[in-house]
Amino acid sequence: MKRLFLSMTLGLFTVTLCSCVVYSSPSWLKAGTYVRYGTYSAALEWRCTDLNGRTAEMNVSFLRNDSQVLTATVHVDVESREVYLQNGTYIGKTILWLVANPTQDQVIEFDDGTSGKVDLSGWIPTIQGAQRIYLLRGTFGSICYDLDTGILLDPWWGAVDPALSKIGFPSVPGRTSSTNIDLGPRELWPEIIMAMPYILIAVAIVTVPAFVYWKRRQRRRQKAMLAERRHKKTKLNSKPA
Repeated sequence: MKRLFLSMTLGLFTVTLCSCVVYSSPSWLKAGTYVRYGTYSAALEWRCTDLNGRTAEMNVSFLRNDSQVLTATVHVDVESREVYLQNGTYIGKTILWLVANPTQDQVIEFDDGTSGKVDLSGWIPTIQGAQRIYLLRGTFGSICYDLDTGILLDPWWGAVDPALSKIGFPSVPGRTSSTNIDLGPRELWPEIIMAMPYILIAVAIVTVPAFVYWKRRQRRRQKAMLAERRHKKTKLNSKPA
């Protein structure tokens, strides 16, 4: 009887615990959040138009010369990255973002049945300065993500989103060109290294004229001193014996 009571209590506790699981969306995701990839000639943009719990409504557009060529509205489970059409049809997982702050060699699901391994690879220059990144490597190649947010930064050779490709969208045409998401703190030393050529040019612009001016002044002083010595010598030689 005592064992039965303990079993029932444990089962009730387990059910209660499971029913209290709280799902949370990425901290940066809210209505109005957007990211654009590519350039004026070809760009892919996604924008969150509504967020209800763990379901985000997203408008996705492919543009050429700033004109929409293809657009679609989908629903995304922000935890699992599962993408659904408005009629509820499941079309796959998006790769527009993954987990934030993974560990080295962590395995992350890329798409249904496909995974990749994390490579913490340093930093890259972005529209928000130098940012820390990680690469997800697998049979699909290597794709670059922001370390602090998990957002896709650079598709490298045109990554294809497994879900969006099923509704006619082409590969992501380039790296992040615009976003209102804060990608996190900038890396100072890489920015100093990237700015070093400009710093050296600025130093040269200031120091070279200053050095030339200093040399000319030194020469004028030397000429003046030499002339004064000659004048004194002439005066001494001109005195009567």
